[in-house]
Amino acid sequence: MACRRCREFYEKYPLQEDGCHHLQETPFRILSSPIKCAFDKKGVFSHDNWNCRTLIALRLLAQECEDCYYYRDDLATGTICVIPIPYEIDPPQLGFIVLTYYKERGKTDVAIVIDDSGIEPLRLETAEAVLDWYEKRRDE
Repeated sequence: MACRRCREFYEKYPLQEDGCHHLQETPFRILSSPIKCAFDKKGVFSHDNWNCRTLIALRLLAQECEDCYYYRDDLATGTICVIPIPYEIDPPQLGFIVLTYYKERGKTDVAIVIDDSGIEPLRLETAEAVLDWYEKRRDE
């Protein structure tokens, strides 16, 4: 399974013969390794990921959003983001999305949801609902 954002990325930047995505067609073109969506066939977060566009969108949201928490320490602990899941939406998970990763690199090590009943892996349906909600709020 690939999330909607990963599919859209592959449509816009298909893999070339050299196995990379060519993000710019200039003398200084940017090459990107193939992305690997972070959600498995059941729509549950998988540690085996690289540059998943949905997780990248969540990372960027955490940096911009005043309701979110973002901390980065390149020399020791890496980066952590905490994104509140809005109560106005009805995703399958409630609480907070927590992401950890190193610098701005592509792999997301942890993507979980924490609430008063415990911790579980982030689900694609939750991630997309949260991103859609914050996007609509930003556009208002």
